[in-house]
Amino acid sequence: MNCLLCDSEQIEHFFTKPTGERYWQCRHCGCFFLEKEFHPNTQEEFDHYEKHNNDPNDEGYRRYVSPVYEAVLESYGAGARGLDYGSGPGPVLSVMLEEKGLHMDQWDPYYAKDELVLDEEYDFVICSEVAEHLHHPKESWEHMKSLLRPGSKLYVMTCLAPSIESFTDWYYHRDPTHVCFYTEKSMSFIRQLLAFKDVHVTPPRLSVFTL
Repeated sequence: MNCLLCDSEQIEHFFTKPTGERYWQCRHCGCFFLEKEFHPNTQEEFDHYEKHNNDPNDEGYRRYVSPVYEAVLESYGAGARGLDYGSGPGPVLSVMLEEKGLHMDQWDPYYAKDELVLDEEYDFVICSEVAEHLHHPKESWEHMKSLLRPGSKLYVMTCLAPSIESFTDWYYHRDPTHVCFYTEKSMSFIRQLLAFKDVHVTPPRLSVFTL
């Protein structure tokens, strides 16, 4: 078995849940991940996502995604074109940014399957609370990069993993659809792997990559 993110063999098992799910750490890229045997299948994922209530009018959820919203508006204004990658059943960030005059497309394997948007290039791509769900993260990160114009930005919101000692009590792995967890080391690895110019990590949730 190799790392979910970088395919390295330099992995160590560090945690098993009482229900049997096994978690590993990669010494090469810093990624933590759930063993593939325990990944949810497509129907299990969809059934879990259907329980979400990401209402664009929910002020609490708007505050939750505000780090991405504010970061995008620091660099882009009305007329800029972005893609909400993994927009989910309620594309809250798309709605918020369109209120500011930005043009947003959405793509999601369950809720927004318009493949035509994947033929475009964008000023920026947002990936909010999605990266932790990726069963094939390297391919998905490469896909997101391919949608960017030169000089554009990728905004990723996902909770960075704590230390191994704190992982057991960390709430984030309790979601059965969360399979891949990143550290600052992981984000630096992704920057180098995909030849981004830089990455700015703002713990605990926001990483901004510049192409």
